Amino acid sequence: MKILRLNGTPYENGKISGRFFKKAIKKDIPFYENLLNKLEIKQLSNSLLLKLKDKYPNYYEEIKGKADGAGVNFQAYFLMMCPELLKKSTTVPQSLAKTKMENLFFRIMKMIITIKIIFVLVKFILKMAGLRRMIYIICRMGMAIRGTVLE
Repeated sequence: MKILRLNGTPYENGKISGRFFKKAIKKDIPFYENLLNKLEIKQLSNSLLLKLKDKYPNYYEEIKGKADGAGVNFQAYFLMMCPELLKKSTTVPQSLAKTKMENLFFRIMKMIITIKIIFVLVKFILKMAGLRRMIYIICRMGMAIRGTVLE
């Protein structure tokens, strides 16, 4: 299991987590890059980015780091993190914006729940089986998880 050690600057922490979640982030980015072609959305995004940079520079740097770590367009990633921009826009139906964010939320929740289940299973295995048997079972679980959750 990977553990993120986030004890650097906001940008460095963002970059580390961006690399970690790269696959999930890249999956949805094309949708948001396409939305940035609409002038209204691009103007809203630019306006909010300037305010964010002035009022919350650490948060701005963390978002920038996440985009860089994932290797995606910073403005598209920012748009993905700010669904309220899509709700203010008359160009994008609100139901579409809500659906994309809900899908991302549910994928993340599914991953978190799966990780919790793995911890419970490992604790159980440690109590019930010897080390040799435990390694065999964990390897089998890893193969099953890689095939279903992490792809």
